[in-house]
Amino acid sequence: MRYAISIDWLQFFCLTEQHAWHPVESDMRGGEVFAALPWVYRKEPHGTRQYRELWRVMLNGDEIAEVQSVPCSEILPPLSCIVKFNNRLLYRHDLWEIVDRFLLDHEMKINNISRLDLCADFLEFDKYPCVKFVTDFLGSKIRRVGRGHGGAYFQHYAAKGDDGFSHSHVDYTGLSFGDKRSDVRVYLYNKSLELQEVKNKPYIKDFWSKAGLIEFVTGEDGKTRQRPVWRLEVSMGSKAMQFKDRMYNTQINVNKSMIKESASLIKLYRTMIAKMWVFIKNRPGITNVTREPRIDLWGDDVPIFDRAIIRNVSCSTRTERILIKQLWTMAKTYKGDCEDIIKDADLMQQIAANLAEQTDLTRWLLHKRDTWGDILNTK
Repeated sequence: MRYAISIDWLQFFCLTEQHAWHPVESDMRGGEVFAALPWVYRKEPHGTRQYRELWRVMLNGDEIAEVQSVPCSEILPPLSCIVKFNNRLLYRHDLWEIVDRFLLDHEMKINNISRLDLCADFLEFDKYPCVKFVTDFLGSKIRRVGRGHGGAYFQHYAAKGDDGFSHSHVDYTGLSFGDKRSDVRVYLYNKSLELQEVKNKPYIKDFWSKAGLIEFVTGEDGKTRQRPVWRLEVSMGSKAMQFKDRMYNTQINVNKSMIKESASLIKLYRTMIAKMWVFIKNRPGITNVTREPRIDLWGDDVPIFDRAIIRNVSCSTRTERILIKQLWTMAKTYKGDCEDIIKDADLMQQIAANLAEQTDLTRWLLHKRDTWGDILNTK
């Protein structure tokens, strides 16, 4: 499968070192503090919910960033600001040179990444066209691993058929899980259609061309059309920027250095996808999704973090392991006493798997379960 990774939203929560970020607008230049710098500033007539001032920053005529400054609440540090870099800049080859220069010139120190959107653009999943993928999910032919809510996106229209009558058509254009309030949201959609209907962005098409994603096909009507490019986007809030790598029992902090490197950026993206975009073939009688093979959508094996959410409250790991083992082996333990428990062995193991997932013990369970014997075949 051929795909191209990009950053589509980059936003930092920053602290300034000596003064609140507050250039004085004068002939589109900065005031005394910023006058000697190459940046041009424009103050918007309104602020935001959290900050009183909103500034546009230009370089050589191009908008580079917007800065929210002067906090409305005392809860926020008085020298804090939010910097969001322009979407066009994110696709430039000199992105990080400009970002580093901007932060240096304005004496800003990154406190954390407050939002990061990572995307993979492609023509189709590995041997799985995107429209078929969406329709298979909505038709319950495939099933997502994990709980949550989401949405489906489509175009509904009527067209005259060969019989002369009007017929209804539905073209599916996207599928999402999570929402804007979620720490992590994942969204598959027809990016070519969005550029056509919402806003054309030639720099994204240039990005596709360099990645070899521009292909043309001839339809049954004899007309040649460009194949649509689909995008699988992961949007991460500030809470998603820290997680635990269970493989090495270390904490991972997503920072600027990580996302500057191509290899680590791909690893981060695929780590989030491996958690949020996992599917199995649906069939009657599934009681334990941990035993079902995953659908390979990528056709490759990229190293990823064994991601686990860091929780504020820690429990007794030993107690949790004992409980998980008891649930997993309950059918074997009580095989001569409780017939109903034996019938519900898969359910007990599913509960054990869910508990392991919530307590970061999934890897331990996968390693240990084989040493406990085949409970389902024990009678």
